[in-house]
Amino acid sequence: MTELLIWVGALLIAALMIYAIIYEQQKRARMTEEEYEARAKQGPSLLSAGVLALDQVLRPELEKAVAFRKDTERGQVSDQESGKDPTNLKEPEPGEAVSKNE
Repeated sequence: MTELLIWVGALLIAALMIYAIIYEQQKRARMTEEEYEARAKQGPSLLSAGVLALDQVLRPELEKAVAFRKDTERGQVSDQESGKDPTNLKEPEPGEAVSKNE
């Protein structure tokens, strides 16, 4: 009898998960462009933040990448650290030596 209750509970949870996925897909399909932009500006949801935190626990090197991305978004990373070499952004003057930093 207890095994039956466990199976019924597991099937009920699986059915609820499938319903939630279908409901979210339908909700996204009906979303207007303005609603989409407002939702995108809100930032990550609680679920995606939780998945990112779990991923950081499972892969510690990801934590450094996330911290670097956040620093870059805040403007706390210099151009050379972010991979943008400011020396390659301008044309060399006539007669000026070209550096070999490429």
